[in-house]
Amino acid sequence: MTSLHIATMDQLSANFMATAIRGHEHKTRKSRKSWVEHAVPTNRPSNSSLPSVDDDMPPERVSSFRSFDVHSFSELHDHSSQYSSGPPRSRTDPFFIPDTKRNSIRTLQTHDSTITPSASTVQHEYSSDEDEGMEDGIQIPGRKQGDKISVAEITRILMESVPQENLKHKAKLYKNCFRGCDGVSALMRRFPSLHTREQAIEFGRVLQFRQILDHVHSDHEFADSKHFYRLQPFRTPNILNTFRVWTEPVGRDPLTIVLRLMDQVRGIEAQHTTENGEIDYAAAVNDPRYFDFDMGTCELQGASIIDNGLDQKKLKAFWINLYNLLLKHAFLKVGLPSDDMPGSAFFNEVSYDVGGITLSLTDIESGILRCNAKPPSQRHAPFKAGDDDRLHLELDRVDCRIHFALRTSARTRISSSSVEDRLGSLAQLFCEDDDNIMINEDKSEMKLTSLFNWYKEDFAGSGCHKAQLPQAILPYLTGPKKEKLQKMLHCNRKIKVSFTKYRWLPNAINFRRFDKSSMKTMEISVLRGGLLLH
Repeated sequence: MTSLHIATMDQLSANFMATAIRGHEHKTRKSRKSWVEHAVPTNRPSNSSLPSVDDDMPPERVSSFRSFDVHSFSELHDHSSQYSSGPPRSRTDPFFIPDTKRNSIRTLQTHDSTITPSASTVQHEYSSDEDEGMEDGIQIPGRKQGDKISVAEITRILMESVPQENLKHKAKLYKNCFRGCDGVSALMRRFPSLHTREQAIEFGRVLQFRQILDHVHSDHEFADSKHFYRLQPFRTPNILNTFRVWTEPVGRDPLTIVLRLMDQVRGIEAQHTTENGEIDYAAAVNDPRYFDFDMGTCELQGASIIDNGLDQKKLKAFWINLYNLLLKHAFLKVGLPSDDMPGSAFFNEVSYDVGGITLSLTDIESGILRCNAKPPSQRHAPFKAGDDDRLHLELDRVDCRIHFALRTSARTRISSSSVEDRLGSLAQLFCEDDDNIMINEDKSEMKLTSLFNWYKEDFAGSGCHKAQLPQAILPYLTGPKKEKLQKMLHCNRKIKVSFTKYRWLPNAINFRRFDKSSMKTMEISVLRGGLLLH
């Protein structure tokens, strides 16, 4: 049998790998995506709309010289059409890729050995098999078979072990990622039982299969290369509950999940609130319970928010609690905003994945609770009419009392059984506060917090003027304030209405300041004066 000795493995990678995996005649992005869909599950957030970087990345690194059989190459080239439409189905095929229930494995047939001589053994030892009884577990190198740890724990270990850098390729800066070769080295340092780089590669591919890490554009299988990869917690920084990809069944109704999470985060805040009522956010984030809470919010990915049997009262309670939960989570994870007006970047960027639908604070408040009304300071409604799948999430009508429950009562939880009574009591508490409503009967003046100006149409109807607000607010007043306003309205006196700053942010110390740029995984550099600026 004739064989061709490859002088360098870089040449083998650049010429042979591209031909073998994608097919010599099928180098389009479509064929590459087809292969990726078979190799790695795609039920996770994807950046497939971003341009590919693979054409200019250095070739994959292999640590030793190999002899390669020419006839194997010819046979492999004959299979190119098969690779363009899906992975081969026979283990005799070079670069065998099994079905999506098992980790992908590529076996390069050589004259004397294979590039990964123990690839199948490594896969069996490290991968998690659903039939073995622990779907969420991952077999760790060096531990006895069946001794596994959870996806959450392995993710935390990797966050401490794998370098996270901002890496530049051409005019693009990729945030919180690592090179494949550095990832291989990190895995070998963290797991000494990985004796070769080939074994570390295979374990990395198991992690990729389990959606714990992936290529920055989901274009490449994990390899000992200079391609860029990213751990799952850093893949979608604007979606706060994507520490992991949730794959387990969710049996509870969504409101139960949210109320449980609210209790968790309220407990963390209470533990780190000073005598002066200030929340120490740095201490709260370092609380061991915060990790469990952060990971627990990922369960919302599997929550059923469509045809879940919840009536309008329960749905109202769910969305109010979810909004306040997301707000609390954001304060801990990405910081407090400097611009506290709804419609700012903080409200538009910070999001949750709920039942596979990405929803920001603005989406929940103005899109769902306000029946797709325009947010303050914005020209358009959150959901586009006609072609937005989120439109069916709108409530039947707008209840203006939601504004007394959002933000202002973020320290409370609202159950479905008491949602109406709770909203009524919150409205009275809010309006009794002189910081929110001040009435001067002698001067016929009424000072209102800006909240009433932002959402005056919710209180007084479409096209209303601020002069109509006193009558609209009257039902929520009690005691002396209500008596004064009734007298002013009864006398038909012109009431001068003015607005004061709405202060709703919590009293905080040791907190982060929200930075819009932290919501992005990539930035484009601009060329100015011969210099690349980010």
